[in-house]
Amino acid sequence: MIDLRGPRIIFRHPCTKRKSDSLDSFTVLNWSICGLNGELLAYHNHPQFPHIASVESTSPSLHLFAGATSGTIQVLSLVHGQSGWSVDPNILTLSPIDNLTNLTTLIVVDATTGEELTPSPERLLAAMKGSKSSGLYWIIATTTEVRCMDGISTKRIGNASFPVGVGVGAKEIGVVRHAGALVD
Repeated sequence: MIDLRGPRIIFRHPCTKRKSDSLDSFTVLNWSICGLNGELLAYHNHPQFPHIASVESTSPSLHLFAGATSGTIQVLSLVHGQSGWSVDPNILTLSPIDNLTNLTTLIVVDATTGEELTPSPERLLAAMKGSKSSGLYWIIATTTEVRCMDGISTKRIGNASFPVGVGVGAKEIGVVRHAGALVD
């Protein structure tokens, strides 16, 4: 991860090997400004948030969601300090969810508005001022399945499967907008 304003390297991810001795590469990266679900952090015994009760969420901050070919998802949290941006060394690693591998899409949306929680100057400024985090849904997809989870946890809200075969399956998953408004 490089800060192009410097330029300087903010984070260099160590290579990890799977059981088959092949590298576990990332297939999808998604930036989001959101809070993380306290229940999820407590479940994974995240050292940065030992005080979080099961229903609380963290304040919104900048996160990079990285999905690997194995289905493992890592959440890298960026923190802003006196020397600029850096990655929190306590990386949240989520095991593959129900054997979903070869992820193609990771999307975080606001549970109230349905808006994708992508980084924007306004959202970043609000997060840096300590705004409250609203509920969120997490959408993950492969070429054969899409799932919606509650609050970046493994609690499934809904899912859809697609046929398997050459030229079949999901080509792209996304949040649909028309003229700046969400489409139902």
